[in-house]
Amino acid sequence: MKKTLFLALALMLLSFGASAQSSTKNASSQKQPNSAAPYEWSIGGRINWSNAVLSFRNLKDDQNAYDYSVMADFSRKEYSIAFLYEFVKRPFLADGLELYYGSGLMLGTWRYYDVDKTKNKFMLGLMGVTGIEYKFDGLPIAFFADYRPAVYYRFGSYSGHRLGWYYSNLGIGVRLTF
Repeated sequence: MKKTLFLALALMLLSFGASAQSSTKNASSQKQPNSAAPYEWSIGGRINWSNAVLSFRNLKDDQNAYDYSVMADFSRKEYSIAFLYEFVKRPFLADGLELYYGSGLMLGTWRYYDVDKTKNKFMLGLMGVTGIEYKFDGLPIAFFADYRPAVYYRFGSYSGHRLGWYYSNLGIGVRLTF
């Protein structure tokens, strides 16, 4: 299980490195006046009633973004990582306001107790995201609210393998942009 999580994290970091190289090669062709994204990278936190998320976001251009997230759901004792591809829309006249939606993969572990033993198991799933973000002009701060439902498969639970889903995953957060 540790090898699987390590492999998933390594693949995410490799895709991160490949995307960083392609963005530096094409920086002059992507950065045009009035069409550039408000920032290139951000790091932030997101909370809701039971979990916390550390999120790294890369705006590839003014219409696409990658979100790398590390999540901890304390009520379910689940810990996971997610890679999301997001479509970014700016339909409003207000500068700094954007809508985003997308989906991606989620890998994680979860813990349960079985006759005086704690067991950690693996889970794999799909996660969606839809949200709104406001980036302050001139400040390196962005506030956001989003909904992240997920469908996942838990391997080896106390009652066998199990399909589950998050439905109440509405959260708010703040990002530091650079």
